[in-house]
Amino acid sequence: MGCTLVEGHETLRGQTLSVAVPNLGITVLALKERLVEQVKVPANKQRISADGLGFLRDELSLAHYNVPREEALTLSIKERGGRRK
Repeated sequence: MGCTLVEGHETLRGQTLSVAVPNLGITVLALKERLVEQVKVPANKQRISADGLGFLRDELSLAHYNVPREEALTLSIKERGGRRK
C-alpha cells in the first residue's frame, strides 16, 4: 500500500506499507482497521483508492472490487472540510 505524503504527519511520508490480509473477502473497513497501528490515523480518517476504481467504500470487500493479490492500493487522509491530502 502506498501512502501519500502528508505534511506535518510523522507516519505518512510517501512510503510503501505491506499489509497481510487473510483473504479478499475482507472489507475495506477491516483493512483500514489493520492499518491504524502502523499509520497512527483512525480508520474513519483514512481513504483507500485503487487505480481505475477510485476510492473504495468501507462496507464492500476487496473481492467486490476484484482487487488482485499484491495490488498496490493508495492510502490518503480525509481532512476536515473535505480537503484530501
